[in-house]
Amino acid sequence: MPKSMSTQTKRIWTLMIGYLCFSVIWIYSTDPIIRNYLGGTQEYFVMKRIIFNTLSAIFFLVYLIRKNRASQKIEDRFRLFIQHSSDIVVVIYLNGIIDYASPSVEPLLGYKPDEYKGESIFQFLQVSEHDQMKNRFALRDKKASEESFEVVFLHKNGNHVLLNSKCIPILNDDGKLQQFAYISQDITEKTVAVQKQQETEDRYQKLVEHSPETTLIYNQKGEVVYMNQAGVEQVGATSIDEVIGLNVMTFIAPESVDQAKKRLSEITQGGETVLSEYFINRLDGKKIIAEILSFQTTYNNESVIQVILRDVTERKKVAKQLETIAYVDPLTGFGNRNALYKDLDPSLIKHAEQNQLLAVYFIDLDRFKTINDTFGHTFGDVVLQQVSERLKEHVCDCCQLYRLGGDGYVVVHPQTDEQKAEAFAKKLSKAFEQPFTLNERTLYLTISIGISVFPTDGETIEELIQQADTALYTVKANGKNHYSFYSNEIKTANDRKMELEMGIRNGLTNNEFSLHYQPQIDLTTQKMVGVEALIRWTHPTIGFVSPMEFIPIAEETGLITLIGEWVLKTACRQFKDWLDAGIGLTSIAVNVSGVQFKEKDFANTVQQVLHETNLAPHYLDLEITESVTQDPDEIIRIMNELKTLGVRLSMDDFGTGYSSFSYLRQFPIDKLKIDKSFVDEIEKDNNAEAIVAAIIELGNQLRYDIVAEGVETKEQGQFLQSKNCQYAQGYYFSRPLPADELFSVMKKDVG
Repeated sequence: MPKSMSTQTKRIWTLMIGYLCFSVIWIYSTDPIIRNYLGGTQEYFVMKRIIFNTLSAIFFLVYLIRKNRASQKIEDRFRLFIQHSSDIVVVIYLNGIIDYASPSVEPLLGYKPDEYKGESIFQFLQVSEHDQMKNRFALRDKKASEESFEVVFLHKNGNHVLLNSKCIPILNDDGKLQQFAYISQDITEKTVAVQKQQETEDRYQKLVEHSPETTLIYNQKGEVVYMNQAGVEQVGATSIDEVIGLNVMTFIAPESVDQAKKRLSEITQGGETVLSEYFINRLDGKKIIAEILSFQTTYNNESVIQVILRDVTERKKVAKQLETIAYVDPLTGFGNRNALYKDLDPSLIKHAEQNQLLAVYFIDLDRFKTINDTFGHTFGDVVLQQVSERLKEHVCDCCQLYRLGGDGYVVVHPQTDEQKAEAFAKKLSKAFEQPFTLNERTLYLTISIGISVFPTDGETIEELIQQADTALYTVKANGKNHYSFYSNEIKTANDRKMELEMGIRNGLTNNEFSLHYQPQIDLTTQKMVGVEALIRWTHPTIGFVSPMEFIPIAEETGLITLIGEWVLKTACRQFKDWLDAGIGLTSIAVNVSGVQFKEKDFANTVQQVLHETNLAPHYLDLEITESVTQDPDEIIRIMNELKTLGVRLSMDDFGTGYSSFSYLRQFPIDKLKIDKSFVDEIEKDNNAEAIVAAIIELGNQLRYDIVAEGVETKEQGQFLQSKNCQYAQGYYFSRPLPADELFSVMKKDVG
């Protein structure tokens, strides 16, 4: 029997041979028995045939039953497989009519199996697939089952489902083709995924090829195996052939070799992907700065390292230019304020660790604003450049120079003590004893210097700069052209100033200010004709604060406007109350700060106050000092606005200020007030008496009222009266009094 014979065939042959042997044995063994023992009658031979046929029938019945059960098990297993398979099984007649569809068609195509049965397969195909399916039906040979193909089915919801199918011919009992069984798998998502992957790969390849940044791949030997076109151009090659095969270290400049080797070791050991910066040597000899990102990958099934390189040479150049703009003063080339803070911070840390002193010199040119206003800002810039050169010539090599803007400079001396610091300050001052020659002009410039020392005067940049600036302010206030160290006395004075500044703000809110009123006396009648309002401040903790101390602070901080408006409103309201009470005074004098007087809306403020207090304008006498004559045109405009309101104007402290005699005839004033410093010298200094007499004579000639301030003796009053001075005020007549006390006096003396 052939070796290729199946087990099932062997069983059949064994059964047939066994049955044949049984038949032969039965026939030849039973006949002698019947003849010899049963008499050989015909009935026994008939019985033998019946028994043989019965046994044969039973044998074949058992065989067929077992065969049928085996076939049923196979069929059940096949049906179970079909029902639970995710693949679609469709049996189709040769005319395209569907005979059977497996349950898997419903989840994949949306149709139930019964909806397929009896329908044409073409009804469920995309129209473009009809011809292909017809060609499949035309096949009648082995090609029908050997080749798989893809076909697009229509889902019940209208979507397209791509199936990979294989055709199995089904033959009838005669061996002729009866049907086709199609076994199909849904490959829609797989196909889409493959397409997307292919598209991604295509995009990546195009991105790499057309990227302006270099992409380079080298193998474990360090040999370049790939470089895109941008890389070819970036490394100075003319073609890819010049690059392929070169060792990657060829492109690394010597100063970056160690860094590159260390980074390569980290990558091969699985280190993180980080951005590194290298100097790169191009093949054409040029050197560039590059940012490089390196990581392990595969290329042509080989473990390689991929490099993405970006030329940042220009960016570095621009960054350096921006840093210059950010940290360098363009006029002088010195460091600016940003550079001062950047440099000084680490320097302070170093000096603190080494317990060393460091001096900060804040330098300011004296009268630089006058130079700018006189000769213009262009000339002023040249002056600053010359000053910078002189400073540079006279500072130590260890010093750092900065210009903070305007005419302010800072010198940081890191190697000093208090004696050296003072000697250095003297050296800087002495450097400006020699004049500057600019555009055929000779200029003598001086500087004021404020000095702070680390860590005595501060431990931070802000503290040291602030203390040096405070010391500089002290020098400026005491005549300029000198130097001063920051000290406890300066700190105390500065703290006092800050306390008063804050106190002024709170004092206005908490009603800590009050007005006292000093009578103005008619020297002819010796009667009170007016009063001057004088502000007083009682601080809740400091106590009485003199106006000579807090008024300059108020002017510097801009608070004088609020104070002045409060004084004006309070004085006018009080004077109106006195008038309503029957006190027959002719004027109320109110001092006006030059800062307040020069405000644009000052005349409107006065008008508003008069309106609110219901006081007639001619009662109000505004006293201004000679300091306002620095800008005569603007002052005359404001004065004319006030005169239009009907207000009276007085020139206070006349003769002590800016020699305003030349403007006196232009100012629409009503009264001159002789300063107390001249009155004090009456009967002591003939020159002072002559000045007082001249002022009185000048005022009378110009038809001004004359008021003498600070009269403290009878003799002073008599002298003034003898020189035709109309009015006077001072302690000889009365000290300044609170409103209620003065009201009691006025009820007796005025009226």
